Amino acid sequence: MYAQIEGNEIKLYGTIWNGDGQYVVNQMSKLLAKPKENVAIRLHTDGGSVFDGNLISNAIGSAKANVTIYIDGLAASMGSIIMVSAKNKPKAASNAYSMIHPPSGRAQGNAKDFENTAKLLRSMEANFTKTITAKSNLTEEEAKALMTGDNWFSAEDMLAAGLIDEIYDSVLEESDLSAYQDANMCAQLFAQYDKGNKGGIPTPTPKRNNNQNNDEMKLSAESLTVLGLTDKSTEAEINAAITAQNKKIADIEAQQQKDAEAKCEKLVARGIQEGRFLAGEKDTWLADAKANYDLTERMMDKLPVKKVLPKAQVEKSDGGAEPNEKTFSEWRKKDPQGLLDIKKRDPERYEAILKTRI
Repeated sequence: MYAQIEGNEIKLYGTIWNGDGQYVVNQMSKLLAKPKENVAIRLHTDGGSVFDGNLISNAIGSAKANVTIYIDGLAASMGSIIMVSAKNKPKAASNAYSMIHPPSGRAQGNAKDFENTAKLLRSMEANFTKTITAKSNLTEEEAKALMTGDNWFSAEDMLAAGLIDEIYDSVLEESDLSAYQDANMCAQLFAQYDKGNKGGIPTPTPKRNNNQNNDEMKLSAESLTVLGLTDKSTEAEINAAITAQNKKIADIEAQQQKDAEAKCEKLVARGIQEGRFLAGEKDTWLADAKANYDLTERMMDKLPVKKVLPKAQVEKSDGGAEPNEKTFSEWRKKDPQGLLDIKKRDPERYEAILKTRI
């Protein structure tokens, strides 16, 4: 889960992974500790770790600030518990949903292990039931019934159950869109208008002359402003403006892609330099960073720092034994865990170290 803070607004979006509780609470702590401060938490999550979710819920529930939670899209599973954690009643977008169900888990081992897991899950169910009963109009029996299967609530259902006290308009205000988004949307909409419907039966494009203006073409005032046009602009002027905007957008996207790749390369180089993983793993970490930079950075920073490698070794990517490699005895004495990591991640290097045994 990501905690993005801007002013007095906190966005909690994404799955709650193991370890996210401490991260999210640390991010929110300063703002939540301000007495009488009005804080908005915007929530969108499919749930995740119960333990981490409880930590987040407890931090919100004990906040000195005046916290209101807004369900922007989804509050499911553990998210349904977080959504009612503030002292104020939450609010939901008109097209938002919540889903309440019993916690689940996995067990491995003997019968006693399974019994202990079942006992833990029953305890979690009891806590969920207690929380939902206290934070809604539902009776304890009604809340307990939600501990069977997946139980979905629309915004109207949440309001009727007393889980929220207000439904807000889910339509994004046009003023909130960036100029880049405006231009991109305008170009795409006009392209669809100009090409006709490509799905199903084609829509004939009406004949028009070069002097046709926006009174007939119906571009919005916002789109005209973005394109630098007026309602009297001709079709040729509109086409030229859209072509220019498309080129500008393509240039922006290309530069953004280039910057993102450079950022990922820098992150992975740091991980190797700090000895968090081996140079031979560079491609794997780089692919992860390109797919999800923030999550990869957080995962990398949780790995222990082994040692700082010389630049020449950072660039080395063959995964073989390193120059000035410690002997097997030195590894066993100074860093046995590091040696086990090498055995798991780089068998060839481990074999080379074994040959140094006396």
